[in-house]
Amino acid sequence: MTDELPEHAQLKAMPAVARAHGEHERHHSLLKLEHAVSLQRDANTLKVHLSDGTTAATTGVPFMADGIEPAELTAMKRRFEATAEAYERLSGRLAGPMAAEWKRLDALLTPAPAAAARARFAALARTATAGNAYGVGAHLLAAALDAMRNLDLTPSGIRADPAGSAALLRTTSCLVDTAAATTAEQAASLGRSAPDRTAFSRVIDALVAPT
Repeated sequence: MTDELPEHAQLKAMPAVARAHGEHERHHSLLKLEHAVSLQRDANTLKVHLSDGTTAATTGVPFMADGIEPAELTAMKRRFEATAEAYERLSGRLAGPMAAEWKRLDALLTPAPAAAARARFAALARTATAGNAYGVGAHLLAAALDAMRNLDLTPSGIRADPAGSAALLRTTSCLVDTAAATTAEQAASLGRSAPDRTAFSRVIDALVAPT
């Protein structure tokens, strides 16, 4: 009987909360995929050997002989900085609601709704991991940005230490690669939560339905 279920009113509201989370996750999944593509493109640009005469043709980054860092790399630094700051804000903004949701789901840890708990906790685990991944991405991009700031990317700077420049750029590209991969993996993970939310809602709706 529904009037014997613990936290009946809270259980009744949970499917709507899960559906709202699903809408937010679709937005974040698309955002992550778009960012992953952009980051991978930047990582590939950094991989091109700077002394290769085909650099401009393959990446669009011309290395001029005027002692000025290419505008494209300056723009890349700005993108990394803006994305890292945005990820840091998102990570902090999502941490509070996720912590509260873990606590709310304690109402599922009783016999009647126990079957629903498995699906809901699985979906929340993916959501929380994806939220935490914003913080990881922020750290990786901040590290990549620091590496680029420690490198003289003007033609004369590169000629002064070609091996060191190449090594640091390879490291930078690897950091950005990792940020792109982490972002893409979490975007894909969020997409796997839809069946869990559906299963959870079906069980809870049946439990709280009038008899």
